[in-house]
Amino acid sequence: RARCTASFRPLAHMPPLAFPEAMLEVIETGAGRAGLPTLRLISGAFHDALHVARCAPTAMIFCPCRDGISHNEAEDVEPRFVAAGATA
Repeated sequence: RARCTASFRPLAHMPPLAFPEAMLEVIETGAGRAGLPTLRLISGAFHDALHVARCAPTAMIFCPCRDGISHNEAEDVEPRFVAAGATA
C-alpha cells in the first residue's frame, strides 16, 4: 500500500564446502572411542572453517544448543556438551 521498494546485493559469497573424509573420520573415531554418538550435518552457516579450509584440512564439531538455538544471543550450550565436543 505504501509502495515501498527494496533491493538486495550480496556482500560476500563463498561456495559450499565438503570437508575431507579423513577429517570427518578422525572426529567420528575420537567420538566413538569416548562412547559419544555422531551425526553428519550440513551447515549453511558462514563459519571460520570455510576460510581455514583454503589453506588446511578442516572439519567442525557441533555441540547441541539449548532449544536448538544457535548463532544468536540466546545460544546456550550445557557444559557437558562442550566437554563432549572437546573429547571427540
